[in-house]
Amino acid sequence: MKSLFAAAAVGAAILGFAGTANAAETLKINSVTMVYDYSVQGTTAYRADLNAPGTKNDATNALLSPQTINGTLKAFCVDLAQTSHTGTFDVIPLGKYLQDLGKSSVAGSIAALVSNYGMTNNVLTDSAVQLAIWELLYEDGNSFNVTKGGFKSTDAEKSVWSKSWTNKWSYDWKDDSAVQIEANRLLGTLGSISDTGGYDFFVAKSGKYQDLLYFQPKAAVPEPATWALMIMGFGLVGASMRRRAARTTVSFA
Repeated sequence: MKSLFAAAAVGAAILGFAGTANAAETLKINSVTMVYDYSVQGTTAYRADLNAPGTKNDATNALLSPQTINGTLKAFCVDLAQTSHTGTFDVIPLGKYLQDLGKSSVAGSIAALVSNYGMTNNVLTDSAVQLAIWELLYEDGNSFNVTKGGFKSTDAEKSVWSKSWTNKWSYDWKDDSAVQIEANRLLGTLGSISDTGGYDFFVAKSGKYQDLLYFQPKAAVPEPATWALMIMGFGLVGASMRRRAARTTVSFA
């Protein structure tokens, strides 16, 4: 499978701009691949068994790897029971997506989590971010710990490469709680983070495939001084046009 609180102001800001996304209404995904592919020799990946409230939200051997969309966009999984796939997806601002799920309270936390830790390109940190996102989305209480509560990671493993008796390289999964420990550490820092790093957050949503959380830099907004200069400029142009019109005379033969 390819799938406490931040300052209240952050969540409010995200929800406030829920209807003004700086993205297209749809996203055509031509390719989606794991950032950390355990099947490639020499690479490392983590996976976990996840138990969520409700039997339909349980996941066995969930891979804790972000995805790469169309070779450029880094994304994290939202669903537990869906797999990533190509196709045309609806694009929904993160705040609106969470509002529809009844999870508006974690909007700021998810934005802070991804913007502060989801760009490290470190396998342990990235995997912990993915696990923490699922914790924020699926925990049915107000205390976030990936090994406790309604939603929890019952185990975690790390892929390990080794040579067998046939002198061939292969990988196996070994018990490793490092990703759970790191996810809880990241969750524990979110109460003091209010910076979303200048990014907008969106979800590529599909009723059939994995919903993917991705992010992109905010569109540049002119500074107040720039707005003032622009307004002054428009005013001067208008005044000039009025003066020219006043000097115009019309004569009839």
